[in-house]
Amino acid sequence: MKLWQILALDVMIGAAMGPFKYMPQHKAAVCACAKCGTTSLFEYLYEEEFNATWPASRAELHVLSSPLWRGAFVLAKEPEEKKRIMEEEFSFALVRDPKERLISAWRSKFTCEAEQYGRDPGTDVYPKLLLRLANRTDDRTCLDMHEFFELLSLVHRAGLAAKLDQHIIPQDLACFDAFPPEQWSEVTSIENPDAFVALGKQVNASSLKVLHEHALNVPAKLSPYADRILDEITRREYEVIGPYLQEPRHNSKRMEATRSTRRLRA
Repeated sequence: MKLWQILALDVMIGAAMGPFKYMPQHKAAVCACAKCGTTSLFEYLYEEEFNATWPASRAELHVLSSPLWRGAFVLAKEPEEKKRIMEEEFSFALVRDPKERLISAWRSKFTCEAEQYGRDPGTDVYPKLLLRLANRTDDRTCLDMHEFFELLSLVHRAGLAAKLDQHIIPQDLACFDAFPPEQWSEVTSIENPDAFVALGKQVNASSLKVLHEHALNVPAKLSPYADRILDEITRREYEVIGPYLQEPRHNSKRMEATRSTRRLRA
């Protein structure tokens, strides 16, 4: 599969499948926004599921309908099915600091300084999608950081944030659009060393630790103008997920209810 085809699938499946992934063999719902540590998450799950390292490109890793995943994930599309899963089974959501996530997304998908910041190849579609959503007619393939933030602000003010692509959609409109954080068994950040402990136990993993690095490589201090825009467009995200960014939050009542349901059904 060519790189452009993989990225096209990434956009298409990200929109169709959404962030809510379900592993029926482990009775586990997994949700993670793009740029929240999904590469580390899916590499970990693949290695634990198949006792092998991922054999293809990192871009294709995120295409969970790929034959390489051998049906490990299925699409839970109907609201009632998602509700049943959330009420009766284990659920895990991975989050990331909203400002860090947007800066990382700009660096890997939007910057004009591709060599300096290590922009992913074949990502010309993402600036075009953002420009179109902001009602701009130019057809450029890269954006400087300030313009990226300005366009995001325009989209947010127009009430269109839910239509942003999976790398920059606010997390409160992704994993937590239908189910707020308190309804998940576990909500944690990839930065936490014990982020995958609860999930690992659920999938009978041999290892409960994962190595992950975020190399932002951006200016040490953003301009006051950029800071103001970031404050504006991430305010709601911090209200929703702020308490979960420092350490894993276990919903003990939710997890006990899940265990009780399983006992009753056994």
